[in-house]
Amino acid sequence: MNPDELALSYFNSGYNCAESILMAVSETLHLNGFHPQRLATAFGAGIARQGQVCGCLTGAAMAASLAVGRVDGADQDSKELVYEVVGRIFDKFSERLHTIECRQLTGVDFTRKESVRDELTKIHKDVCCPLVTYVTMLAIAELQASQLPKVSLSST
Repeated sequence: MNPDELALSYFNSGYNCAESILMAVSETLHLNGFHPQRLATAFGAGIARQGQVCGCLTGAAMAASLAVGRVDGADQDSKELVYEVVGRIFDKFSERLHTIECRQLTGVDFTRKESVRDELTKIHKDVCCPLVTYVTMLAIAELQASQLPKVSLSST
């Protein structure tokens, strides 16, 4: 299964956008061994339904950190590499969509959880699914382009 299809499969099975992207990128880059979706649970719907930064972007940022993040506080090179990769992902996303905010992308105030239930199916399919696939592939492309020293970037 391609990484974008894998992310979409997770997303359509009930995981949020951040969880889906983190899991798909983790599996594609062979960064398994734990349950990354647990780390990403709070990041869906613009961080815990706050409509802030799109969960696709936070999922991609977590995946980049997982791929090349530092394990030593003094490792400035790894920190800078993660910042560069994530910066490029955010820049390309923002250039294409003109915002990084979930509420602007979806047009929904997720804090009104009772009144948005009917809108969620349409938003899931029409807005979020395309974003999940786009950001998954964007994250993988940016990580591969960075010629990362810490992980194997072969596809499964």
